[in-house]
Amino acid sequence: MDYRYIARRWVSVFCACALCVLLFAASASAQTGRAASRPATRPARAARGPAGPVLGELMDYGPFLSYSVLRPGASTAATNAPAPTEGHHAARTDGGELIAVRGITIHVGNNASVCFDTDLLSVAGAWTGGFLDLGRSNLKPGQGPLCAIAKGTLSFSTLTDLGWAANGSFADPRADHQGPLPATQGHYKGLYRHGNQVVFSYSLGKTDVLEMVGSVAADGQIGFTRTIQLGKSDAEQKLLIFDLDGADGKMEGNTALLVKDDHETIVGAPVMPSGAAFHIADGYRVEMTVPPQAKTSTIKLLIGRIPTDAHSTFAALMKQAGNAEDLSALTKGGPAMWNPPIVTEGNRGSDNWAYTVDTVALPDANPWKSLMRLSAFDFLPDGRAVVATMNGDIWIVSGLDDTLSHTMWKRFATGLFEPLGLKVMDGKIYVLGRDQITILHDLNNDGEADFYENYCNAWATSPIYHAFLMDLQADSQGNFYFSTCGNQAPLSLRERNYGFVMKVPKGGATVEQFANGLRAANGMGVGPHDEIVAADNQGNWTPVCRIDLLTKGGFYGFYNDPRRIKKDQVPELHLPAMYDPPICWLRYPDPDNSSGGQVWAGKDWGPLSGQLLSTSYGKSNLLSIPWEMTDGVPQGGAIKLPLQFQSGIMRARLNPKDGQVWVCGLKGWQTNAGREGSLERVRYTGKPAHIPLVLHVLHDGIAITFSDPLDKTSASDDQNYGIEQWNYHWSETYGSPEFKVSNPNQQGHDVVDIKSVSLSPDAKTVTLHVSELKPVMQMWIQMHIKAADGAAID
Repeated sequence: MDYRYIARRWVSVFCACALCVLLFAASASAQTGRAASRPATRPARAARGPAGPVLGELMDYGPFLSYSVLRPGASTAATNAPAPTEGHHAARTDGGELIAVRGITIHVGNNASVCFDTDLLSVAGAWTGGFLDLGRSNLKPGQGPLCAIAKGTLSFSTLTDLGWAANGSFADPRADHQGPLPATQGHYKGLYRHGNQVVFSYSLGKTDVLEMVGSVAADGQIGFTRTIQLGKSDAEQKLLIFDLDGADGKMEGNTALLVKDDHETIVGAPVMPSGAAFHIADGYRVEMTVPPQAKTSTIKLLIGRIPTDAHSTFAALMKQAGNAEDLSALTKGGPAMWNPPIVTEGNRGSDNWAYTVDTVALPDANPWKSLMRLSAFDFLPDGRAVVATMNGDIWIVSGLDDTLSHTMWKRFATGLFEPLGLKVMDGKIYVLGRDQITILHDLNNDGEADFYENYCNAWATSPIYHAFLMDLQADSQGNFYFSTCGNQAPLSLRERNYGFVMKVPKGGATVEQFANGLRAANGMGVGPHDEIVAADNQGNWTPVCRIDLLTKGGFYGFYNDPRRIKKDQVPELHLPAMYDPPICWLRYPDPDNSSGGQVWAGKDWGPLSGQLLSTSYGKSNLLSIPWEMTDGVPQGGAIKLPLQFQSGIMRARLNPKDGQVWVCGLKGWQTNAGREGSLERVRYTGKPAHIPLVLHVLHDGIAITFSDPLDKTSASDDQNYGIEQWNYHWSETYGSPEFKVSNPNQQGHDVVDIKSVSLSPDAKTVTLHVSELKPVMQMWIQMHIKAADGAAID
C-alpha cells in the first residue's frame, strides 16, 4: 500500500494511510477557575502609544532598523512587480522603487538616513527629511501591505547595483539577481554598535572592510559621509558611489558629480589613499578605484545633493566632514543605551486544575514606546528569558521565580528584521530575522549587544509583506531549522527557498532545503530524539491546519499560491504528485485556525511529561498531541487543554530552571488574541488532570489512555461516546469544507457506529470498538464520562 496522499487533483482526496483523529477532552472541574488566567482588561492605550496609523512609527528603534526599503512615494506595485532577468539594473525586483531588500537603515543625524544593502555590500541610498515610513508595514499593529518606505527626499542611490566590483566588473553573479553575493566575492559579517554609531563589517574576497556612514550640515544643506577602513589587498578595488539614470557626469578637480534637474550630486574625499581616484562610468555612474594596498588604509567620502546655484556649499560641507574616525576603536563595545531595566509585577493563575497559567507582566509603558508583541523566546542556562518582539527588539527577562512579582526587563538589542525565531545554543543568543540568523554578542558585559554577527544569510529574501521566516529550532548536532512562508512567494523564490523548512548545518556557512510543500508553517518543534515537526496553516492547497512530522526530502502538499504563480507555471516547480500525510489535521476554526510552534514537555511536568504540545496563534489555545507511528506513518490527535492565554501563542519553550512549559505570543491578524503580546508559564499544580494521554488505533477500534482512573460505569457505557468523521477537498482554493466519507462530494459528517466499549483493568484505558474502521482525514471523538473520583470529563 502507498502510504501517501494523492495531492495533484481538483476533487476530494482520500487518505490512503492511517486515521487522523481529533479529540476534545476537558475536565469540567477545571472550568470554574480558568478565567482568572485571563486579565479583565487590555493594556491601556497610553502605554502603547496613541491610537492611529503612527503606532509603530513612534517607537525608538535605536540607531538602525533592518528592513526592506522602498523609495519615497512607493506604491503597492513596488513589491509585486516581476523581476527582470536581463538588461541593465536587472537586480531591480520592484519596478524601480526598491532601495534594498536586505536593507539596514541608519539614523545619521541632521534628520537624515542611510540604507546599507547587506546583499550587495553597497550604500544603497541616502535621504534627507526623516527616517522610515512604517505605517503600511508589519511593524504597525495588524497586517501591512508594504515594507518600509524612505521618508523624505532621496539624495543618492546605487539603483540596486553591486557596491564593489569583482575583478573590475560590476556584473551581478547571483541567480535571478536575488540573495547574497557568493562568499568568495563578498560577505557581510555583521555590524558593531557603539552608542549611536554603527560600523559594518564585511569582506571583499580576502580583504576585510569596516565602514561607517554619517552626515554633516552647512548652509542649510546636508552631506553624507562614508568612512571605509580597507584591509590590505593585492588587487585593485573598485567602489560604486552612486549612479543616476539620465544625468550628465563630469569631473571638477578632485570631485566627481552628476547633474540632473537643477541639482548636482557630488562626491569628494577628505581622506583618500595614495593613487585612488574618482571616475565617471557610462556617463551617469560615479566610481572610485583604489590600487592594491600593502597595509590597512582609510577612505572618507563626502556625498551631497545640492542645487546647482549653491555649488560653493560643497566646500563648506567638506570642511565639516573633517578627518576619518578610527573604526577599529568602535568595535570593542560601546556605552549602554537602554537603562534602567523596567520592573513589572505578574501574577499566578488559580490552581483549580492540574495545569494553570501564570502571567508575566510586559513593560508596555517603556521609554522607547516599544511595541511588546512577543514573537519568539528561549531561556539562558540560568533561567533568564531572552525575548524577541515583532518590531525588532530583544529583551532579557530576569526574576522569573515562583511568584513573578518582581521581573526585570532589560532591552538588549534593537533593529532586527521581523525576528520570528530565537534559540539559545551553548549560551549564545541566535535570532532568526527575515534577513539572517544573527548571533548577539555583548562585548563589554554591560547588558547590551554590541556586535550583531551574521551567522547565516545564505538565502534570498523577499520584500513582500507575507515572506516571513518563522521559528528557529536546533537538533542535538547543532544544526538549525526554520520555515519559510510559501504563501504569495514568487516563482523564482518558491523554487529556491520559500515554502520549505530550511536547514542550516552547524557553522552557518550554507543553507539547504530540508522539507518542501509548506504554505505558512508559523512554528516548528524538535523532539528529544531529533524528531522535527511543523504546523502549517489553512489556505490554498491546505484544507485546514495540520501538524506534520518532517523527514528530509519530504513534501507536504503546498504547490503554489494562485495569486503569485499561474497554474501553467506549477510544473516548473518539479513537485511530487504525492504528499506525505500529517500527524493530524486540526479542525477549523476550533481548536485552531492558525497554528504556532510545538514543544515536547519535560520529564517532570506531571501527566503530560514528554508529551508533544502545539500552540494556536489563531485561537490562543494549547493543544496536547498524542500520536504514534503505524507502519511507518504518523497518526494522532489533538486535545484542547482547558487553559486560556492572553494573546495568540505561537512559541513554546522549556525553562531549564523550573522545568515548566512557557509560551509567548502576539496579536497580529486572524487571531482572537486579547492583548498585543504575552509571556506566560504553564505550571503543573499536582492536581488530577483527567485527560487523554495516549492514542492507539487497533484493527477494530481506538484505545485512549487517560491520566487518571475512570469511573467504570460511565466509561463503559457506549452511549456516553460519539464519533463523527469526514474528509477535506485538497485544491488550490482557500481551505475546504467538510465532506462525508460515504459521499465524497456531499458536505457533512458520517456518524461512526460504536459496537461496544471496554475498560482496562486499571480503569485508565478505554477502547471504542467500531464496526467499520477506515482511513479518513478527520475523526472527531466526543465523550461525556466521569473519572473515578467523580470529576466530570466532557
